[in-house]
Amino acid sequence: MRKYYPFLRPLSAKKEDQAWLVVFDVSVFLEKKVEVKIDSESGSIIEFGELTQS
Repeated sequence: MRKYYPFLRPLSAKKEDQAWLVVFDVSVFLEKKVEVKIDSESGSIIEFGELTQS
């Protein structure tokens, strides 16, 4: 993640079945959220995407 975003601040983390769903704020000045789904056994990223503000 640091390869693409030099600033990472975790906002929330939830365990769903065999994966963790983690939401990060990746912007220094404005809030820009990125959601990452991580396999709990291997630690590999399953899904990745930016969240839109509603």
